[in-house]
Amino acid sequence: MTRTSEPTGRLAVPTLTVHTVSDQLVPVEHQNEYARAVRAAGRTNLLRQSYVHRTGHCNFTASEYVASLQALEKRVETGRWPGTSAAALNRAAASLSLDASAFVRYRPSRLVVQPSRP
Repeated sequence: MTRTSEPTGRLAVPTLTVHTVSDQLVPVEHQNEYARAVRAAGRTNLLRQSYVHRTGHCNFTASEYVASLQALEKRVETGRWPGTSAAALNRAAASLSLDASAFVRYRPSRLVVQPSRP
Protein backbone atom coordinates (compact mmCIF):
# COMPACT_ATOMS: atom_id res chain seq x y z
CA MET A 1 0.00 0.00 0.00
CA THR A 2 2.78 2.44 0.83
CA ARG A 3 4.42 1.91 -2.57
CA THR A 4 1.25 2.37 -4.63
CA SER A 5 -1.29 4.26 -2.53
CA GLU A 6 0.58 6.80 -0.43
CA PRO A 7 0.86 10.16 -2.17
CA THR A 8 4.54 11.09 -2.46
CA GLY A 9 4.07 14.34 -4.35
CA ARG A 10 6.63 13.26 -6.96
CA LEU A 11 4.40 14.04 -9.92
CA ALA A 12 5.72 12.98 -13.31
CA VAL A 13 2.86 14.42 -15.38
CA PRO A 14 0.55 17.43 -15.10
CA THR A 15 -2.21 16.79 -12.58
CA LEU A 16 -5.48 18.65 -12.03
CA THR A 17 -7.37 17.53 -8.96
CA VAL A 18 -11.13 18.11 -8.72
CA HIS A 19 -12.76 17.67 -5.34
CA THR A 20 -16.19 18.40 -3.89
CA VAL A 21 -16.08 20.68 -0.87
CA SER A 22 -18.19 18.28 1.18
CA ASP A 23 -17.04 14.72 0.60
CA GLN A 24 -17.92 12.21 3.30
CA LEU A 25 -15.65 9.49 1.89
CA VAL A 26 -12.44 11.48 1.31
CA PRO A 27 -12.48 14.76 3.22
CA VAL A 28 -11.51 17.78 1.14
CA GLU A 29 -8.76 18.54 3.67
CA HIS A 30 -6.72 15.75 2.05
CA GLN A 31 -6.07 18.20 -0.80
CA ASN A 32 -3.91 20.31 1.54
CA GLU A 33 -1.78 17.31 2.42
CA TYR A 34 -1.43 16.38 -1.24
CA ALA A 35 -0.35 19.91 -2.17
CA ARG A 36 2.13 19.88 0.73
CA ALA A 37 3.67 16.64 -0.55
CA VAL A 38 3.89 18.05 -4.08
CA ARG A 39 5.57 21.23 -2.76
CA ALA A 40 8.05 19.17 -0.74
CA ALA A 41 8.90 17.19 -3.89
CA GLY A 42 9.42 20.41 -5.87
CA ARG A 43 6.70 19.63 -8.40
CA THR A 44 4.19 22.47 -7.87
CA ASN A 45 4.41 23.45 -11.54
CA LEU A 46 2.66 20.16 -12.38
CA LEU A 47 -0.25 20.55 -9.95
CA ARG A 48 -3.47 22.54 -10.08
CA GLN A 49 -6.37 21.98 -7.71
CA SER A 50 -10.03 22.80 -8.21
CA TYR A 51 -13.13 22.51 -6.07
CA VAL A 52 -16.83 22.02 -6.74
CA HIS A 53 -19.49 23.33 -4.39
CA ARG A 54 -21.35 20.10 -3.92
CA THR A 55 -21.78 17.26 -1.43
CA GLY A 56 -20.72 13.69 -2.11
CA HIS A 57 -17.75 11.74 -3.38
CA CYS A 58 -16.90 12.50 -7.04
CA ASN A 59 -20.32 14.09 -7.48
CA PHE A 60 -19.50 16.06 -10.63
CA THR A 61 -21.58 17.05 -13.63
CA ALA A 62 -20.65 16.18 -17.18
CA SER A 63 -19.59 19.77 -17.87
CA GLU A 64 -17.28 19.75 -14.82
CA TYR A 65 -15.64 16.53 -15.98
CA VAL A 66 -15.19 17.75 -19.54
CA ALA A 67 -13.99 21.26 -18.61
CA SER A 68 -11.41 19.74 -16.24
CA LEU A 69 -10.23 17.25 -18.83
CA GLN A 70 -9.95 19.97 -21.48
CA ALA A 71 -7.85 22.13 -19.15
CA LEU A 72 -5.54 19.20 -18.51
CA GLU A 73 -5.33 18.42 -22.23
CA LYS A 74 -4.34 22.04 -22.96
CA ARG A 75 -1.60 21.81 -20.35
CA VAL A 76 -0.25 18.61 -21.91
CA GLU A 77 -0.44 19.99 -25.46
CA THR A 78 1.05 23.43 -24.80
CA GLY A 79 3.23 22.92 -21.73
CA ARG A 80 1.38 25.80 -20.02
CA TRP A 81 -1.63 25.72 -17.75
CA PRO A 82 -4.73 27.47 -19.10
CA GLY A 83 -6.96 29.23 -16.60
CA THR A 84 -7.83 26.81 -13.83
CA SER A 85 -9.51 29.25 -11.47
CA ALA A 86 -13.11 28.54 -10.51
CA ALA A 87 -14.27 31.32 -12.81
CA ALA A 88 -12.24 30.04 -15.77
CA LEU A 89 -13.42 26.46 -15.29
CA ASN A 90 -17.05 27.61 -14.94
CA ARG A 91 -16.73 29.59 -18.20
CA ALA A 92 -15.25 26.57 -19.95
CA ALA A 93 -18.02 24.36 -18.58
CA ALA A 94 -20.74 26.82 -19.63
CA SER A 95 -19.36 26.93 -23.17
CA LEU A 96 -20.02 23.21 -23.48
CA SER A 97 -23.80 23.67 -23.08
CA LEU A 98 -24.07 20.32 -21.28
CA ASP A 99 -25.32 21.06 -17.78
CA ALA A 100 -24.56 23.24 -14.77
CA SER A 101 -21.18 23.64 -13.14
CA ALA A 102 -20.33 24.74 -9.63
CA PHE A 103 -16.57 25.29 -9.48
CA VAL A 104 -15.86 27.50 -6.50
CA ARG A 105 -12.85 29.32 -5.09
CA TYR A 106 -12.07 27.30 -1.99
CA ARG A 107 -9.26 26.69 0.45
CA PRO A 108 -9.62 23.54 2.55
CA SER A 109 -8.76 23.55 6.21
CA ARG A 110 -5.71 21.73 7.48
CA LEU A 111 -6.09 17.95 7.70
CA VAL A 112 -6.14 16.95 11.34
CA VAL A 113 -5.50 13.32 12.14
CA GLN A 114 -6.31 12.06 15.62
CA PRO A 115 -3.78 9.62 17.06
CA SER A 116 -5.18 6.11 17.39
CA ARG A 117 -5.84 4.83 20.88
CA PRO A 118 -4.62 1.43 22.06
